[in-house]
Amino acid sequence: NKTFEFTSFNSIPFIGHSMLCIDYSNQLYHEVDQKIRDIPYNLSIGFNSGFWGYSDWLPTLEMVLAIGSPPMLLTSYSLSELDDDLDCIEEELPNTHKNLKYLWGPEENPLKSLMLRKCQAIEPNYENHSWICLQPLIEPPHLECKQEDELTRLRNKEDQGVEETSSGDPLTVSVTYSLHVAAVLCKYGVPKEKHLEFLKDLSS
Repeated sequence: NKTFEFTSFNSIPFIGHSMLCIDYSNQLYHEVDQKIRDIPYNLSIGFNSGFWGYSDWLPTLEMVLAIGSPPMLLTSYSLSELDDDLDCIEEELPNTHKNLKYLWGPEENPLKSLMLRKCQAIEPNYENHSWICLQPLIEPPHLECKQEDELTRLRNKEDQGVEETSSGDPLTVSVTYSLHVAAVLCKYGVPKEKHLEFLKDLSS
């Protein structure tokens, strides 16, 4: 493993500077030390990985696409190769595949390289020609159903609103309802930054 450090000085004098550290390893992700895998991250990226042709990738894919993991961005040299990658996930990791949704793609990447690769492929190949972003479910499907049931019961109770509160104060009902919804979302592991979205959907 190697670590590269980059220092960027703030444009305002005497404020200090920020440090960007990049850890590099030639190991597959599932092979690296557990301490490194425990470091939180927001996105995993596979540039032109072509994992459809390498079975060594499968344990890593199963790990980074597990339920509750951040999104994964995949690129490929062509759209057909990206289809091969997706077929690989579906066929080799069916339990993982059924818990994925597509945030976008598969489609041509507007930021792809314009330089044609020299290779024997029938289809023209370009670096990062096509891409897709996969989002694992936040939680198992059966938990999502239970969560939805609890939120529906709360919404039905809130619809009765003022009739159920002795104070007759709609604000009291609204605040109490919001706290109950937040408790349900926390129970099922929904990130706090997503709570407001659920409240907006439920109140619509």
